[in-house]
Amino acid sequence: MKKTLIFMITILLVLNVVIWGVYLTKKYSKEKILDWKEYNLVMHAFGGIDGLSCSNSREAFIENYLLGCRVFEVDLYLTSDDKVVAIHHPELTDELIGIDLAVITPTMAEILNSQIYGYLTPLSFDDIIDLMIEHPDMYIITDTKFVDKESIQKQFSYIFEIAKEKDLSVLKRVIPQLYHLAMYDYVEEIYRYDEYIFTLYQLYQVKPITWSEIFNFLSNHPKIKGLGIDKKHMTPETASELTTKLKELNVLTYAHTLNDIEFINILYNAGVWGFYTDFITEDYLKQNNVLRYNNM
Repeated sequence: MKKTLIFMITILLVLNVVIWGVYLTKKYSKEKILDWKEYNLVMHAFGGIDGLSCSNSREAFIENYLLGCRVFEVDLYLTSDDKVVAIHHPELTDELIGIDLAVITPTMAEILNSQIYGYLTPLSFDDIIDLMIEHPDMYIITDTKFVDKESIQKQFSYIFEIAKEKDLSVLKRVIPQLYHLAMYDYVEEIYRYDEYIFTLYQLYQVKPITWSEIFNFLSNHPKIKGLGIDKKHMTPETASELTTKLKELNVLTYAHTLNDIEFINILYNAGVWGFYTDFITEDYLKQNNVLRYNNM
């Protein structure tokens, strides 16, 4: 009797281990962390909330994360005390937090003690690192705005130092957005990121450049995985021609900032992969079986 009981208990324990192992395998498979390039959407300024855009707020991140979004563009501002906070600047800042950045350069504390749109919570880069630690499937694309070497390196030095204090591995999920050719080297002097995205919206303010020079630069810098283009320069025809060339360079095409799903779908069918958006979410794509979900 005793031997039979021991045998039954052993069988139950073995079955429990097997069932638990199957459960964990399925759970891991279901919750597998995707690479940022597998997502179609980049949530502009942490995504919209309550019909409002450009907030870069904690509440916007939480809401859009719960709606399936995992790749977030964040506007980063260098304060007067050389710290980095998330705020859209300069043209909307007076409306957002009551501080006109064209008139005053506030400290980090002054921004963090304000409220965005009167009720949303601003974030320092310290806060963003904490969110990334708490959410290991979260990626950010930086929008640091500045194009001069000194400001760029101050911003990325601060980013590096805060990450080093908290968890340097989170920088594997930070994708710096580059605005001109020299910026790649400016950033690499501070920290060598795994991947970058290049955007054209400030490029022509720095110096005139040809498409041939852009393609040559991308070809010689394989860590650049995406090229962002303003929606006003995107048509189905230009998108098709451009994406064909970029695919040869192993570079994905991104358009910004778009909230019209019909136009997004047109550009997607023309070869554009990613879209910066305020209000379209990953859950929406999944529920409506559009973009990459249409191929699953």
